[in-house]
Amino acid sequence: IQSELPPWLVGIVAGGAVLTCILVASLCALSIGGFLTQNIIGQFKRDMSPKTSVIITQLATASFLLFSAFLAVFLPTLLLGLTNFAYFGFTQMFTLTVAAAFWGRATKQGAFAGLFVGLIFVFVLVGFNVNTWGINKGLIALFFNAIALVSVSLATQPDEVTKKNYETFISYNPAVQA
Repeated sequence: IQSELPPWLVGIVAGGAVLTCILVASLCALSIGGFLTQNIIGQFKRDMSPKTSVIITQLATASFLLFSAFLAVFLPTLLLGLTNFAYFGFTQMFTLTVAAAFWGRATKQGAFAGLFVGLIFVFVLVGFNVNTWGINKGLIALFFNAIALVSVSLATQPDEVTKKNYETFISYNPAVQA
């Protein structure tokens, strides 16, 4: 770029690249902080005060950002792998979303098991660079995620809150009703 563009334009392009990286990192960090607080810790500590929730979210977000900065500085070649891992990891939320919206038999235990299994597969496939013969690694993990979600959901009973939420959703969504 430096050989083709004047220095002032190189600065604009570099600034745009930096801002793009900051935007992606902040969205990931905020998503992870909120997800950890509400969906993981919040399931075990239901009486958490809003102040405690905010503090945990801030600590999780700061920890993620510090860890990311450390890796970017000391292991810069991991950036592409971490990006792939993050996208494949976020993909694992798809089965949970579809099951929660369209399958009244889905349970939170099944959703947690599916997410856990999917993330383990993402970690193994991406972390150990497993040859998947051109098949998307996130899609493979999503397949096992769905198997775990369905299996555990069929082995457990949905709680009353889950049933009520599902019934409320389908009552407002004519596309879901039979």
